[in-house]
Amino acid sequence: MSGPQKPPRPRLALAKALARGDLADQHYLGRSLAWRGDPSRLLRDGQSFVSQLFRYRCEEEEENPEKGVIARYARGSDYHQQLKAAMFALAEELRAKHGKSLRLRAVTDSAPVHERHLAWTQGGGWFGRQSSIIHPNYGAASLIAELVVDRPIESSHVEPHEDRCGSCRACVQVCPTQAIAADGYRVDSRRCISYWTIEHRGIIPRWIMERMGQRIFGCDDCTVICPWNSKAKAKVLPGLEPRSENLAPNLLGLLEYRDPDAFALRFAESPVLRPGVVGFMRNVVVALASLESEASRSACQRIMRDDNSPVLRATAVWSLHRLGGDIDSALLDDVPAVVQMARELLEGEAASPPSPLDQSWIL
Repeated sequence: MSGPQKPPRPRLALAKALARGDLADQHYLGRSLAWRGDPSRLLRDGQSFVSQLFRYRCEEEEENPEKGVIARYARGSDYHQQLKAAMFALAEELRAKHGKSLRLRAVTDSAPVHERHLAWTQGGGWFGRQSSIIHPNYGAASLIAELVVDRPIESSHVEPHEDRCGSCRACVQVCPTQAIAADGYRVDSRRCISYWTIEHRGIIPRWIMERMGQRIFGCDDCTVICPWNSKAKAKVLPGLEPRSENLAPNLLGLLEYRDPDAFALRFAESPVLRPGVVGFMRNVVVALASLESEASRSACQRIMRDDNSPVLRATAVWSLHRLGGDIDSALLDDVPAVVQMARELLEGEAASPPSPLDQSWIL
């Protein structure tokens, strides 16, 4: 036994990540830096947090160029609502023990909380090399939720876990963009497919698109490969069970939902709504480059020529070029970004990723 892990203080870790640029354009995370993790900012007279993990399904799958891949945590109903609802059961247990006057609030993901560090302090697992929490009963595939309560609550959890990743580097090695630092425990969002396909709203860099494959919402390769998943025994929350329509959706079929209303209905109450219709369809168009068929070429050609979104037109230029189609007409587009995409491709300009030795790996 080597004793509990000793991760850096969460506020310091966040400050360094922001300074290095590891969080890409997610500068909003810095606005709460001074008070993030303060329960009184989330609930009047809030004094403590209670953390809970929730497992989701995370099996390996065979690739199919006709099908899109949605990250496994996002295949069910919106986990924000599902986890908050599940925490109400825990809330009732706490009220039974501490009195009905106990005031509380359920939060997850979007609230300014140091979720992973909080889970770690309450025995919820250890920080894995891919930077998320790993627990023997949940594997690497878990989501975290909290209750903010208005009085101190003694935790019944065990002490923080030791690091049990050992010499395993599977997550580091499997990352398609080398977004995980060489020895793990830090992810550079500027290299992460999840960031580009979910949080970014514009044109995705060419060197990222070249590595996306059929990923149309997020990337969870580093989670899926974790050997601890095979040992997980915790039950999957029913609301996190995958929806059948989000299991390997047909790529060409997804283009039918380019209308905002159709998109909102297709992915109602789903995390997939996050990037918006343009962001999601951009990801689908990238994935079409892996589907070498006349149908995918024709679809990309129509989008390049007729779509109202410059982001989709520029992305279609890239995909059509990968499919061997003619992109010369894109040089006449009235949006410079579309013209630039076509010119770079036609001139054979290399799409180089940032060096892993830049300042993102320092400090």
